[in-house]
Amino acid sequence: MVGSKLAYYGSLTGCDCVDGCGDGCFCAIKNGGDFPYSLQGLLLKGKPLISECGPSCPCPLHCRNRLTQRGLKNRFEVFRSQLNSWGVRSLDLIQAGSFICEYTGVVLNQMQEQILIMNSDQVIYPNRFSESWAGWGDLSPIYPDYVRPSYPPVPLLDVSIMKNLLALSA
Repeated sequence: MVGSKLAYYGSLTGCDCVDGCGDGCFCAIKNGGDFPYSLQGLLLKGKPLISECGPSCPCPLHCRNRLTQRGLKNRFEVFRSQLNSWGVRSLDLIQAGSFICEYTGVVLNQMQEQILIMNSDQVIYPNRFSESWAGWGDLSPIYPDYVRPSYPPVPLLDVSIMKNLLALSA
């Protein structure tokens, strides 16, 4: 059910949909009036910015506008390549428009990467990943110095067009 009220979580606003978001939902309006994903969970049209339902929205996890929050659907493998050092590949076929994964690392430009390489630093530390890394979803808890941020949560955004990848889609 969609109403005109908004839910508040700190300074964030969200919808008041209870059974899942539908037409006229506040979160759809934030996306230009329609949802970015189909009912099957495929990206309908690339947009420079996608706003998903967040912690201030009472809609359930199966809401069509909470796609990236459901975690991995495909199996991935980190592998060593002769040409490119380390890589990630899918063990499953991925349909175009499907959500792939959430990137939680640091985005480096080429100059920053070259400085790391010149200092004999590795860009990826494979010994920090165990065999069950895919089950964790977010890889940041494996770092011993990881501390949860103290600032308020922000809505999930897909800014992949700007090359600062927060969510990857096929």
